[in-house]
Amino acid sequence: MTFGQFELIHKQLQKQFIESTLPQFPSWYQMSFTPKRKVSLLNKYLKQLFEGPCKGDEFVCSLFLDGPEVVQENVAKAARPQIQLYISFSDCKLSVLVKHLKNIKQANGSNPDAYVVTRLRPDPQQRSKKKTKVVRNNDNPTFNELLEYNHVPLIYGMVLEVTVKSKKTFVAATNIKLEDKLLDKETWFPLGNCAI
Repeated sequence: MTFGQFELIHKQLQKQFIESTLPQFPSWYQMSFTPKRKVSLLNKYLKQLFEGPCKGDEFVCSLFLDGPEVVQENVAKAARPQIQLYISFSDCKLSVLVKHLKNIKQANGSNPDAYVVTRLRPDPQQRSKKKTKVVRNNDNPTFNELLEYNHVPLIYGMVLEVTVKSKKTFVAATNIKLEDKLLDKETWFPLGNCAI
């Protein structure tokens, strides 16, 4: 493991633990010593880490087993914006229950006054737009709001366009290709940060 990887791990630990509980990480100056001295300093750091307050901690172990990059990827994945929907189709009526959003942030990092806009595509007459109420200042808002489309003969080839907005400003979106396997169950869909 390189010094850079050790440093990356220490930065991850600083986000999880109070700084004063962590052992002091060797500085770049100290790492300019002989290779033997470098190994000695890093071994001392590791010993203090695993015998101190971080002893047996699952997150700490995963950093060393999986590597800091993998943990960073998992953290990024976990924080990705998502929307939970329950979609059903019966008697030419498509029902979209908008349940929850999670990890929703505006571009500047603040909590949005979020609402969800749906459109059913193709929509040549531009009449399929529906939207939920607004949930203010919340990055994990709950809606539990039903949006219904009548006179839908079949869903094959249809796409549900879902956009999250805050004060008419784009926040996140996804396109959901409607198919039988998505119906009649609660599903989390990942949201992208690009307009459709």
